[in-house]
Amino acid sequence: MSNASGLEDILPLTPLQEGLLGETQIDTEGSDVYNVQVALELDGGLDPERLRAAADALLRRHPNVRAAFRRRKNGQAAALVG
Repeated sequence: MSNASGLEDILPLTPLQEGLLGETQIDTEGSDVYNVQVALELDGGLDPERLRAAADALLRRHPNVRAAFRRRKNGQAAALVG
């Protein structure tokens, strides 16, 4: 359950997450090799309401997909789960 800020949890990063975050901050101009966007081209009809419901169900079921990585005021990175 989220609080007034909308966050469910604030978690420390694992060493692997900390390393990946550091890698993404080294080259801010190039492509982020750890964060890839995918575009799909679909043939046939699409029901936008069903697609949105499926995406919402995925996000409810898997909190790690809702995580964002931010640095706290003390410089330490944390995973924010919304």
